[in-house]
Amino acid sequence: MPYRPGGRHSNATGRRDEAVAPAWPRSVVVPVYLPKVIVEEALKVGLDVVEITRRALQVYVNYNLPPMVVPEGVKVRVDVSIPVRLARELKERGGVKPAAWFVAKIIEAITIVRRNQRRNRSPGYIV
Repeated sequence: MPYRPGGRHSNATGRRDEAVAPAWPRSVVVPVYLPKVIVEEALKVGLDVVEITRRALQVYVNYNLPPMVVPEGVKVRVDVSIPVRLARELKERGGVKPAAWFVAKIIEAITIVRRNQRRNRSPGYIV
């Protein structure tokens, strides 16, 4: 099939070059180490741990919360894709490690709420 100018990846001159696509990544994957017990409980209840982690990191940066330390114990690696801007702000504040405690507490709180919702629903309620 011959090359036709004006395709998806061409600029106005019909040539393919790097000016069409951005030369920088829009998001970065960062590992967050969370307590294994909290992550397993959240998965049992049916929570999306990656999405909650992403939003909790955003809240941590937006509200300028103080750094905290995750308690010792077995941890699980959760890979989260976050915007580059958020990754830079986290790096300036010491990385993801100081935010891991806040993320773990958010996941734990949502897990407790979800568990209580399931326990208190009426018998005819479908999921």
